[in-house]
Amino acid sequence: MASAISTLVRQGPRPALSLVVRGNELPLKVNPSAGTATNLSADKLDGKDSSEIGHELWSHVNSNGTLVRGNGVQSSGRFSTGDIEV
Repeated sequence: MASAISTLVRQGPRPALSLVVRGNELPLKVNPSAGTATNLSADKLDGKDSSEIGHELWSHVNSNGTLVRGNGVQSSGRFSTGDIEV
């Protein structure tokens, strides 16, 4: 448990903080009671409001061309090696 506030001050062109973890590990975890971090809100992710995220068309297609699942995709089919129409 930290007994003082930690502050990172960037000195130069590199990032002030870089978190490197192995695959399937959380790079950062904050307790829910901490609230929202200033200027770190997922409500504006990549310049989009949260209501604009997740509506893009996408699909998961097997190598044989059959549709596994998708958002807004009706069908898929394999016509030749490496040629799948969605």
